[in-house]
Amino acid sequence: MIESVNRTQDLVQSLLVKAEKDNNSIYLMKVPAFNELPVTTGALLVKSAPPSAGSLDASSEQLFTGLVPENSARALSKYTDQVDDLIRHQLDRLAEATDNARIRFREWELPDTLQAMDVRTSAALPDALRRDLEDVESIGGVNHLKGILAEIGELRRAVDGDLMSAQESLDSDARADGDARAKHGDKWKAQPAATAAKPYWDRISQYRAAMQKAGDSDQGVLRRLAENETAFTSLTVEAATAQMPRLQAPMIVTGPEDPAVVVATLRRNMDALQALANERGGMEEAFKELKNKDNVLAKVMATPPQNHDALFKEELKKYDTLIADVDKNLAAQDSLLAATKAANSTFRTLFDVDGWRMACEAAATGVRETVRQYRELLDHCSEPPTQARQLCLDLTCRHRRRHPYSSCKPVMGRFPRCTRHLHQGRHLTPHPRRRLPHRHLSTCRRRHHTSLMGLRRRHRCNTPTVHRPHRKVRRGTGLLPRRRPL
Repeated sequence: MIESVNRTQDLVQSLLVKAEKDNNSIYLMKVPAFNELPVTTGALLVKSAPPSAGSLDASSEQLFTGLVPENSARALSKYTDQVDDLIRHQLDRLAEATDNARIRFREWELPDTLQAMDVRTSAALPDALRRDLEDVESIGGVNHLKGILAEIGELRRAVDGDLMSAQESLDSDARADGDARAKHGDKWKAQPAATAAKPYWDRISQYRAAMQKAGDSDQGVLRRLAENETAFTSLTVEAATAQMPRLQAPMIVTGPEDPAVVVATLRRNMDALQALANERGGMEEAFKELKNKDNVLAKVMATPPQNHDALFKEELKKYDTLIADVDKNLAAQDSLLAATKAANSTFRTLFDVDGWRMACEAAATGVRETVRQYRELLDHCSEPPTQARQLCLDLTCRHRRRHPYSSCKPVMGRFPRCTRHLHQGRHLTPHPRRRLPHRHLSTCRRRHHTSLMGLRRRHRCNTPTVHRPHRKVRRGTGLLPRRRPL
């Protein structure tokens, strides 16, 4: 601050010296004395006005409503906890009453038995059978079986095609081997194609037998499906319910109770209990609404701390009306449940509900048998696709592991260098220490490269050394490497 003032003073002093110099040498004007200068007056920037009469009245302003003392905040939190505990307790009572009524209805089989008098409902079905039918419907029923059988047919055709391709490949190898033996005679030292292909023909025969057995089994499945298709189509909850007997009133009443009166009493009690349940839902909303409107902050701030408990006790009385309604609702439900229990006992005796359940169990026997047959066919149909897929994979893998010349070009074009060895009169004697060069397999199909290293390890052959002038010693290789069965 001092440095700034000093710099300003130096600047003013330098400007003053310059101005005096200019005035003395250029303008030649006399500078008046300070006391001779006019008095400086201030400029009026704002027009003054007296305040109005009501502008300073702050009685209607709430200047400190957002400021809550710490002791008042603690007291308000305590009151909020008390209200929450009260409402939670009452809501738990209401929820417990609803659950109790629901459990009682399930024990008494209400209103299923009352509905069974009017229409056939799924309540007539045994629980286990109803779950089984729902499972059958969820997977597609008879259409699911047809889809699996169609997939089995497609897989069988694919396997037949693979087997035919393997047979044609073996036949082609046999013809190529015969042509080579006829052309080269004793010089052809390779293993006969019939001997090398015997394991493959045995495997093909096993596959054919397995496919024949599976085909016969599938034909049996198709016959059973055709015979039971109508029954399988009716494996639905609705169709099974239609086969169940209806609950009917007794033909002769031996007791003093009138069946119609008993049924009417049950229905009336059920309606009253439902009305009480709806009323409990409204009570829950009333508790929540009253809590949202409950604002006692102003009263808490205006009350001394020692009187807060009395204030809270007084404020909680506003919930007494709703609590009384809850007590009344629960008492009415208890009395209705007791009356419903007695009426239901009479109803089950008059209408012989236990006998009706036994009749439903007997009627469900045929449906259970149909479900059992359906599951048996489903299990039978689910296994062949897996076996067929594995068979296709096995055929493909074995086809790739076969002897190299089974997938190469014709004999004379298969190994050009080996063919030249024949024309040069060399003897092609296999040698156990000589490996088949990779270049001799360059004409094989690309899909057999996965088994190439195995072939190089298994097949070894060599020819005697032939000395040529000015050239290195070269050894030939056999046309056909040794083949090993699977």
